[in-house]
Amino acid sequence: MRQLPRLTWRLDLLPPMRYQYLMNRNVERLFPFTRRAGILVVGRQNLLRGKKRLHFILMTCDISDNSRREILHDFAGIPIVQCYHVDEMEQFFGLHNCKVLGFSRSSLAVSIFRELKVHRADCQEVTPDDDIEDESSGTE
Repeated sequence: MRQLPRLTWRLDLLPPMRYQYLMNRNVERLFPFTRRAGILVVGRQNLLRGKKRLHFILMTCDISDNSRREILHDFAGIPIVQCYHVDEMEQFFGLHNCKVLGFSRSSLAVSIFRELKVHRADCQEVTPDDDIEDESSGTE
């Protein structure tokens, strides 16, 4: 019997916006399962209490700068991802006005983090060193 070739998606041949849409789409389909599996941690106090069990933290893009700095400081050893807005989080997770979520360690959390790690917020935090002056800009 003659076998037909398998059709596979070549994601590298797609335009970048379409590729990003497909990748995010797969992640968003996993979000309802996090609530059913019980790996979702909501609220800063709960996050601080369960800090040892967290795999990563998801922050919204519209969180205040002060809150963002506090979260980056309090959860320094945990990967932090920053994407989506409050209304999208409400749509995905069914949680009203939630800006910070934690995901407990599980294979589902690993799969979600693998797709969202391009949006890491803790890698973007760079502190400028004001004490060092540029020697080339000085007068001769």
